[in-house]
Amino acid sequence: MAALGQTFRAASLAIEQRNAEYDRRRQAALRENMRPAEFLALFPSPPGTTEFAAEDAEIAAKQAQIAALNASGGTNTAVTTRLQNDIDMLNVQKGLKTSAYTRQLTKPERPLTAAEFATLYPAPTHTADQATISAGQTEANDLNAFIYSGPYPSPGLYDVDLLAGTAVVYP
Repeated sequence: MAALGQTFRAASLAIEQRNAEYDRRRQAALRENMRPAEFLALFPSPPGTTEFAAEDAEIAAKQAQIAALNASGGTNTAVTTRLQNDIDMLNVQKGLKTSAYTRQLTKPERPLTAAEFATLYPAPTHTADQATISAGQTEANDLNAFIYSGPYPSPGLYDVDLLAGTAVVYP
């Protein structure tokens, strides 16, 4: 029984230590800026066509408006200039997003969020320790049943069949 108790304590301690280490790492990651490797793991490629879909659609719409104004022979250059300025501003925004990605890639400027941390570092599993505890609990239950099988009401009549599957061997 003492050996089983030691097994329970060792497995429980291992679970607690892994959980404490995981919590310590999570707290540190949420407090400190992420490392470049973490940023690269979360964002492996720079912003591209999918990230700029809204901007590209807006640019295309404004270019179509400019083409329609020029095709109709319009002389109002203020509208065309405003639309071209909007297109230039959208292109600048796309460039800023790309340069921000490059800057973050070399030196990230923010900590991980809880969701990002969970993505990069999944919570520890305790399958082996829980299996050890479960097997130990089963053995403890079998030994307990053996102890309670005798000697009352008939002294000396322990049910030795209850020792099957335990570390205790009956001669």
